[in-house]
Amino acid sequence: MWITAHYDQAELDSLGLAAHLSLGRYEEAEAHARRSLAQLRPHMKRSSAITGARLARAQLGMAGDSEQAGVWDQYTHDTQRTIT
Repeated sequence: MWITAHYDQAELDSLGLAAHLSLGRYEEAEAHARRSLAQLRPHMKRSSAITGARLARAQLGMAGDSEQAGVWDQYTHDTQRTIT
């Protein structure tokens, strides 16, 4: 499969995480986040931080706290702009 030539499994799970979050599928998003964090290479600090923030958002969404999940959306967005 061509996509695995460019992405490892941790990165594919991160993409799945983002997709499920945008669809409001918080349980699936959390599962992708946990798999991604478990497989990320140690030097990928930025990816780890972003995935951790998205994991928190998924957990807030699962708890039904959509207001706080929105705060995490803004934090994640601001963090990505600051780091890049």
